[in-house]
Amino acid sequence: MLVPGDTVLVALSGGADSMALLNVLYSLKDEYSLTVCAAHFNHGIRGDEAKRDEDFCVSVCRETGVKLFVGCADIPALAKQN
Repeated sequence: MLVPGDTVLVALSGGADSMALLNVLYSLKDEYSLTVCAAHFNHGIRGDEAKRDEDFCVSVCRETGVKLFVGCADIPALAKQN
């Protein structure tokens, strides 16, 4: 599925599965000439716990040099509006 030169975006929650995926793709980046990026979205549902997950994702990506896109929204409020 990977073609040399691909850019891969990992949906990064901070949980074990997405962190493992990020680690595997990061370890393959040189072999496949990959650009590995990550995206984290805080849905505004889990309060401080979600903020800790976001901070963890930011920290890991900063340490590895993986470009991280972070977004947030108050999904419960949006759900009530719609």
